[in-house]
Amino acid sequence: APAAAAAAERREALFRAALGSLSTDPGLHPLAPYFTAYIADGVAQGLGRPPLLRRLLSLARALLINPAIQMEFYLNQLLPAVVTVLLTRALGPRGGDEHWALREQAAALAALAARLFGAPYRNVAPRLVRLMAKAFMDPSKGFACKYGAVVGLQVGACVCVGAEGRVCVCVE
Repeated sequence: APAAAAAAERREALFRAALGSLSTDPGLHPLAPYFTAYIADGVAQGLGRPPLLRRLLSLARALLINPAIQMEFYLNQLLPAVVTVLLTRALGPRGGDEHWALREQAAALAALAARLFGAPYRNVAPRLVRLMAKAFMDPSKGFACKYGAVVGLQVGACVCVGAEGRVCVCVE
């Protein structure tokens, strides 16, 4: 058991070092489409594996905060994967509690994308808010999805819903 714990600790240290490099290395811009495709595919195939999803979201965050990578060109691939983690019905095995933290991590990532790219792309934040508000107001959605919607709205924006169901957005 001590050897396995040491190996796991080494893997985690290597992963943290890789994230540090991804968040600062200016030469990674040509690889951004491959990273975003990897994240999108990983989320689509790994919805039942919370540790994988946590790492994919960490990878996405590292790419978003790298000032040398123009991630605005890849938001159309990246944000659907983040929103999937935020609003999907089930993440991982039944009875596990890790999915709450995953939804909070995805909400923080969506809010980060809206803050970083909201000025040049004014439709990013309103589209995210509309998706979350729609998920929250949909009576067919389960509690986990509604939780993700509320966390996403709380982290990134404030919303008011009019009598006609119109969503008003005010992004912080």
